Amino acid sequence: MTEIKTAAYIANTLKDAGWNPAAVQVAVKMGANARHEERVRATLDASGVHAGDLAVVAAWLGVYPDSEHETLLRVLEAWGLLELDLQGYGGPHGVGAPGGDCTTRRLPCFKELGKGRKRAADGPAWMAAAEDARGRIINALAQWVISVAQGRPDSSPFEPPRIVPDGHELGVSFCGMVVNPQVQAEWVVGACKRALWEAFGEGDLPELTPELQEWGELLVAASAAGPGALAVPPSEEGEAEVIPSPRGVYVPPPPQR
Repeated sequence: MTEIKTAAYIANTLKDAGWNPAAVQVAVKMGANARHEERVRATLDASGVHAGDLAVVAAWLGVYPDSEHETLLRVLEAWGLLELDLQGYGGPHGVGAPGGDCTTRRLPCFKELGKGRKRAADGPAWMAAAEDARGRIINALAQWVISVAQGRPDSSPFEPPRIVPDGHELGVSFCGMVVNPQVQAEWVVGACKRALWEAFGEGDLPELTPELQEWGELLVAASAAGPGALAVPPSEEGEAEVIPSPRGVYVPPPPQR
C-alpha cells in the first residue's frame, strides 16, 4: 500500500504535541501541494509511466524512434487506465460516473494507493491526483502533436485520445494508433454501457455507425465472461482461452482462418 501522510494525520500529530489549533491549520495547509504531488507521482507510477516519460513524449525529438514510440504507447495505455478508473462502472444504468454514481472500486493497478477505494476517507484526495495525472498526460500528448506537426501544414489539430471498441478488447485510439489496456470484464462492461448511454440516453435513435455496433457486441462478450475475466466468443476450434495478467486479463485474438 502506498501511504502518504494525510492532513488529518499531521493535524492530529501536531495537536497531540500541544500545538495551538491556529498554528496547526497553517502547518497543514503548507504541505497540501507537496502531498498532492506525491499522490500524482504515485498514481503515474501505478499506471505504468513516470514524469520523465511524459517529458519524452512532450519533447518528441524523433532521434530515437523505437524507444520514443514505445514510451508514447505506454503513456497512451496509462491514459486509458486512468480514464477507465475515473469513469468507473455501476450506478444508474451501470455507466459509472457520468450517470451520477459509480462503484467505490478502483482498477487493480491503483488498489494499493492509499486505502484503494474511491469512497474511503482518503478517496477524494487520490481521485483528485488521478484527474491531475490524466490531465498531465493530455498536456504531454498535446505537446507531442505540436512537435510532430512542425513543418507539416497538412497536420490535423489536436484531438485527445478516446476509449474505443477494438475487436474483443477495449482500445485507446490516438492519431491513428490503438493500444489495448488490459482490464477486467466489469470495467469493459461499464465502458460499453457508457458508450451506449451517450448514444441512446436522450431517447433518440442515433446514427448507427459500425463503432456503435462494435460497442454492443463487446458488451455482450464482456457480460458473458463475468467479473474478473474477459473471453472472446467460442470458435470452431473450441473455447477461448483467458490468461491472467498483472492488470487484469489478456485476451488472445480469435484463431486465424
